[in-house]
Amino acid sequence: MITVSLNADTRALAQAVRELTTGGTNAANSFSLATGATTTTVKDDLATPGCWILITPTSANAAAAGAFVSAKGSGTFTVSHASALAGSTFDYLILHG
Repeated sequence: MITVSLNADTRALAQAVRELTTGGTNAANSFSLATGATTTTVKDDLATPGCWILITPTSANAAAAGAFVSAKGSGTFTVSHASALAGSTFDYLILHG
């Protein structure tokens, strides 16, 4: 999805709105758990202390890791989990209410 400044022209604003109405967002991404660790820090500029972060495992190894968001900050969030196996990857979505 494109991002636009407050001074964007009408065409750029219309494109951004069109992408939003068809499901486009900059708030979705993916990460892999740090192998052999019990926490993984994910950097994302959209993360804030008050946001909601939804994570979804994308492999059996990830599903077995028991991962959950344990901390949120400005531009980062931490996921706690069992010692990760290779291929433990998650998709995530950041929401602001």
